[in-house]
Amino acid sequence: EWPHGCSFSPDDKFLYVTAQYGNFIYKITIADPLDPQFEKVVLDTSKTPSVSSKYDPHEIRFTPDGSVYFVTCQKSNEVRAFSAANDSLIKTISTGVFPQELDFSSSTNYLFVTCPEDNQNFPDKIGSVAIIDYKKMALVKLIHTGFQPHGLAIDDENGKVYIANRNVSSDGPASHHTGACGGKNGYITIIDMATLELVDEYSAEVSVDPYSVAFKK
Repeated sequence: EWPHGCSFSPDDKFLYVTAQYGNFIYKITIADPLDPQFEKVVLDTSKTPSVSSKYDPHEIRFTPDGSVYFVTCQKSNEVRAFSAANDSLIKTISTGVFPQELDFSSSTNYLFVTCPEDNQNFPDKIGSVAIIDYKKMALVKLIHTGFQPHGLAIDDENGKVYIANRNVSSDGPASHHTGACGGKNGYITIIDMATLELVDEYSAEVSVDPYSVAFKK
């Protein structure tokens, strides 16, 4: 139901796909592309797959060494870590509200998770990025990068994380310039991985609703 995020296992034997509604993700055996085999990995210990909105997995990514995969659960406001060897639940880590996209730094132990609808951790602001030490399986901090952060890109060579802030809420900052598209412009901010703070005075305004971000190496 409602597939969204996907990721190949490090050995390229399986494709994992988030179902987005319910308490499970799909695990697809792809040894024979013409005859894929589907199974459901339940995200809790109930062992019973259900489409009833409970965790609502959004995105999935494997750690750089391929031993663990993390799933963002937008309904329960957490990420769940699973063993790649047997799909067993290792740890549940709370994040900000409505976790969405996630990515790992290969030069540090940090996992970055965007939480675009977090209206609880920063007064009068919407959105946060959860910074997790994925080896210790612990939340390091939440940081407000801008209104409704969603896409992110990690530059390990220069120690920076680029965040696309959608800024579609009426409570977000007004645009400095009017774009050709309807609505307010969004903007890009940067987290310095050395300090885990925003790069001072950097905020690049872009067009309406920047959903994702990437950089050329």
